Amino acid sequence: MSIFRYDPMRDLARLRDEIGRFMEPFRFTGREASHWQPSVDVFETESDVVVRAELPGIDPKDVDIRVTEDSLSIKGESKREETSQREGYFYTERQYGSFYRSVPFPVEVRPHQARAVYRDGLLEVRVPKETDGKGRGHRVNIERIQ
Repeated sequence: MSIFRYDPMRDLARLRDEIGRFMEPFRFTGREASHWQPSVDVFETESDVVVRAELPGIDPKDVDIRVTEDSLSIKGESKREETSQREGYFYTERQYGSFYRSVPFPVEVRPHQARAVYRDGLLEVRVPKETDGKGRGHRVNIERIQ
């Protein structure tokens, strides 16, 4: 058993570090906003490739969507401003940042027929699949050698 001198500052430093780790997901500054990417879901229906992106609080006119034969890209700018005024003080906070997300398509699509809908912070882009019977590439069977 070892004997050591009690140092209350060490306990405070450990508590500060633990609180910092706990609060990390809730921190949001302008620098971190510029590195933010929206969460996306990509799936196929019988006729479309569907991409859903979470863009809470972002005005759709600040979003640029580009569709090519190979991928869909979403870029834009997040502008948030919070103002609070109560008796004795006035508080305002502004947060700005850009974002970019690119999603490759798993199949051939018709990019010129893409359509997008924005509702309640969720952007949904539907791109019709190419139906001419050609697939993107072909499956190669693996030969097993013993």
